[in-house]
Amino acid sequence: MNYIKYLIAICTMATSIGVTYGQVADVIVEMDTTIIPQKEKVNLPFAKLDKERVVGATSLITQDQIATADLDVESAMIGKAAGVLVFKGAAAPGGDNSWLGVRGFHSFRQNDNGNLVNNSNPLIVIDGIANRRLESLNYYEIESITVLKDITAKTLYGAQAANGVVLVTTKRGKPGEKKASFNAEVGFRKPTHLPDFLNSYDYARAYNQALENDGLDPLYSEEVLNDFRTAGISDSLPDVDYYDRYLKSMTSFKRVFGTYTNTKDRTSYFVSAGYLTEDGLEAIGEGTKYQRFNVRGNVDMQVNKWLKMRMDMASRIELSRSNQMTYQTWTRNNNTKTGFFNELSSTRPNAYPIYFTAPDGTVGFGTNDSNDGINVEGELLAAGYTENQTRQSQLNLGGTIDFSAIGVEGLTWNNYISADALSRVRVGKQIGYNSYLQDSSQVTAEDPTSSVERFDDEFYRNYGFTSSLTYDRVFDKHALLANANTIIQQRERTGTAQPNKNINLGGRLNYMFDSKYVAELDLSYMGSNKLEAGNRFRLFPAGGLAWVASNESFLQSIDQINHLKLKVSGGQMGYDGGLGYYQYRSAYNTEGFIRFGPQGPSMPGTSGYTISTSGNPDIGFEVLTEYNIGLEAVVFNNLSFEFNYFNEYRSDIPLQPETVFPGYLGEDVPFINFGEASNHGVEIELAYSGKVNDLSYSVGGYMTFTEAVFEKTGLVFASENLNLDGQPIDRIAGLISTGFYNSAEEYEEDPNRSSYGNAVGGDLKYVDLKKDSLINFEDFTTLGNSLPRYRFGLNVNLNYKGFNLYVLGQGAAGYDRNMLGVAGYRGIGNNKYAANALNAWSSPEDTDASHPRLSTNNTHSYVTSSYWVEDAYYFTLRNIELSYTFPAAVNNALGGASELRVFARGTDLLSISSHPDFNADNMNSGISNGPLMKTVSLGLSLSY
Repeated sequence: MNYIKYLIAICTMATSIGVTYGQVADVIVEMDTTIIPQKEKVNLPFAKLDKERVVGATSLITQDQIATADLDVESAMIGKAAGVLVFKGAAAPGGDNSWLGVRGFHSFRQNDNGNLVNNSNPLIVIDGIANRRLESLNYYEIESITVLKDITAKTLYGAQAANGVVLVTTKRGKPGEKKASFNAEVGFRKPTHLPDFLNSYDYARAYNQALENDGLDPLYSEEVLNDFRTAGISDSLPDVDYYDRYLKSMTSFKRVFGTYTNTKDRTSYFVSAGYLTEDGLEAIGEGTKYQRFNVRGNVDMQVNKWLKMRMDMASRIELSRSNQMTYQTWTRNNNTKTGFFNELSSTRPNAYPIYFTAPDGTVGFGTNDSNDGINVEGELLAAGYTENQTRQSQLNLGGTIDFSAIGVEGLTWNNYISADALSRVRVGKQIGYNSYLQDSSQVTAEDPTSSVERFDDEFYRNYGFTSSLTYDRVFDKHALLANANTIIQQRERTGTAQPNKNINLGGRLNYMFDSKYVAELDLSYMGSNKLEAGNRFRLFPAGGLAWVASNESFLQSIDQINHLKLKVSGGQMGYDGGLGYYQYRSAYNTEGFIRFGPQGPSMPGTSGYTISTSGNPDIGFEVLTEYNIGLEAVVFNNLSFEFNYFNEYRSDIPLQPETVFPGYLGEDVPFINFGEASNHGVEIELAYSGKVNDLSYSVGGYMTFTEAVFEKTGLVFASENLNLDGQPIDRIAGLISTGFYNSAEEYEEDPNRSSYGNAVGGDLKYVDLKKDSLINFEDFTTLGNSLPRYRFGLNVNLNYKGFNLYVLGQGAAGYDRNMLGVAGYRGIGNNKYAANALNAWSSPEDTDASHPRLSTNNTHSYVTSSYWVEDAYYFTLRNIELSYTFPAAVNNALGGASELRVFARGTDLLSISSHPDFNADNMNSGISNGPLMKTVSLGLSLSY
């Protein structure tokens, strides 16, 4: 399969490996054949600037680009802009659980176990309010998404914006515009991949082989093996295909959405409402039923010449009902279970008969003594139900004062307050059912007296005040924009030790001379309550320069050059996302009892105290130092290009470093600003559009490269290969494997001993990096990286006489996966075996074996090693849409409609990858969580 990745690379290079130039999105939709971006406006914090005047790096995604068959906004952003990374994690009715990043990994933090983990989440800002959720939005209420990537673009949002900002602007009413639209869509979702596990016969044979490999007698006789060949689901020796029996082949969804925009007198408004419903994949019992309602109202009112008021209100309600176990954790016999798909992927095909008749004639469910009496069918049919209710609301209320009414041209003052709330409640009724072991003993009993319980309760509140004083004027050859802004925000969440409070006082000065030379200075005075009083604020500077070379006289005479700009930006900003709660304060626990004076049982005493957490009152912000160098160009009216190189360095990352606090001091040591990390990368974007007779077309593409490295962690190991400093943040560490031992004698002759158990034929050989003749964790080294170094995309848009075809492909390369962590790939112990277990080593002649020898207790070969780490490249057809816009005659027949469009859409329909039997986004899709889905839908859009 290696030739495929080279083919992908060649094809990508042949199209100049780029992304759709963000600001060309409108070109793609309207199919204008010219690209002149310098007159476009770019959304920035507290301002809209002409693209010519922007010194930093941003990308634009319009509503038309994200209106796909995906059911959530994050997933719909995949492949739409350079520097935007989206990983689909798990699918459930209502959306996909995705992780969103901007320009890769940036930093790390130390979790409660002392491990260093990625800390790179971007800041989400919706209509100027930070820390909102993309999941609160419906596609059709979004005007645009601007991704703020460099330091000048993001610093004014304060101490949470260092990892990048996703700035969402919702639609508003426009003067003179009156429009009503209706969108309806119905579609089907089908798992892209499901794991392939062995049936009872093949499992029993494989397990017998594992026993024999361990020198033990086989468990299953030939007679039993033959019985498995014809076994049913309720036989004493059953054969159950859990995926086939309990999953439907596909599920359906429907969504409708309506908007109305109008201006009346001095009031403009945009109102919208939407509804989505989707079913779960359960084939029997009470399958999941999901419903979502969205409403929004954005109102702007010109009160008088100098005052304009604004009120935005939005609400989203999500309701779902399912059986106890589906798509979520649940409790059975006081033990927490990890979900429906984990049961499907871990329950052996011969674990128990589905139905069991007790000696007294009672028909119940079969079970075994290792799973708390659980029977998957019993949980689906007879264990009760769960209802989830999620309610979100958002409010912005404010106004803008225009001082031009009193003679100060260009000066405006914008103020607004915001309040968001989210509550999530899970209630249900858990019912017991009769389950029996094979010896007829009863494990659980029917319990019809169960009552409704509240299983879970969560809330989130977000309050804020934002103020921005802006002066924006053009004087002859001089263009000046000056901002002074304030953000005050408080967030409260279930399970946190204290509310999060942030204040940012910021300022921007952007000056352009003669439409050629641009200079910008940004200052942010950042404050966080995660720091000690007196140490909570710090000033950070940033700035940039740009030269619009195409406006120089010596280039204006060259007709082929429409736009050419060079830009550079840099500076510093703080980040508080790696700070824990109260790390500046020491805490104590009671321990022991102390009596003073004469001893005796009646003498009064007091509790003793020991320190539980050592505080550091001097702890401060993590600091980002960053620069960006860019080039923008438009040539021949229809070919655009943008290049950005970025380099960032994180210092003062909060850690408990071993080099400062040795182990004999114990665990109660303070966090200090110690760690360091770096991240650098390149972004290339390209777009071309043209027209041949009635055919309009555009082609776009992107390529990004990112790499983040541990620079200073404070972790010290005797073996140099274990040290993290200088290693990728996303590194995969393990042993180096050199193949299989052919026999136990070969292992005995090997001078290296394994701390993971003795090896025999079919076990892996490892390299002793420490040269101490002992194979253990000190021989671990970097084997690969889990984040793609290269991400690329290619899109094509064709328009011919009302027909429009849009195709988007997206891929990744330069990264690896640890297949040992994929349950659908291996066979270990007495667990459920994947189909790959049939390819296990059985003799020295098995040169094509893709699995070590099977074993019931061997751990030697089941340690992360280069044997299990494999290339993870992929290229996926993310979106395809074919639509037809009807001519004016049809619109007139519909009462004067302005547009009628019908469309067919698909997402994730085809993928080329290193492991075609697994989902390229998430190899554990459908194993530990819901499977990722391919989607096909039909719909229409009608506007008046």
